[in-house]
Amino acid sequence: MKVLTRCLIFLQACVGIGAFFGGMLALSDPSGIKFGMPAAQALKNSPFSSFLIPAYFYSQ
Repeated sequence: MKVLTRCLIFLQACVGIGAFFGGMLALSDPSGIKFGMPAAQALKNSPFSSFLIPAYFYSQ
């Protein structure tokens, strides 16, 4: 059971670190051009016009 708990904590930490750095990258370029995902195409059916607001929540 301890092995499973440690594995899940490690996995959660990796996801959290990735989300933090992805959010920081999206905050630095809300248009999405820098990381190869133009906001106009990726956010077509969403209420957002850029990655600024979603990135703010990911970087917290």
